[in-house]
Amino acid sequence: MSTVAALRRVTAQSINRNPVDLELTRPIMTDSRGAKRKTGEQTRYVTVRMYRLREPEATVAEPGEKEVRQYGLLARYDADIAENDEFTRDGVKYKVGPIDVRRYDGEIVALHCEVARIR
Repeated sequence: MSTVAALRRVTAQSINRNPVDLELTRPIMTDSRGAKRKTGEQTRYVTVRMYRLREPEATVAEPGEKEVRQYGLLARYDADIAENDEFTRDGVKYKVGPIDVRRYDGEIVALHCEVARIR
């Protein structure tokens, strides 16, 4: 077995330990006289592992203190995930942030994404 195949298998095993099925929506934008407009959405289903990136941080804002939690996603090498995709989990909306493509010997073995909670 090649190293790339072994890394992809380990990624799949990690996802299967605590899988989360997500329905991702991607806005379809069209250019209309120099301005981009949302004209629809594309929906896809993907199984990932969602994890907490760091311990919650307490931030002080005008009305008081609030807790900020940062999450990440681990996805297979062939997952159709893009920055700005959105999903809802347990009634909370999230938005996919920067995607870190993990490579070995020039081939993709996994995708790591930051996830931000939106309101």
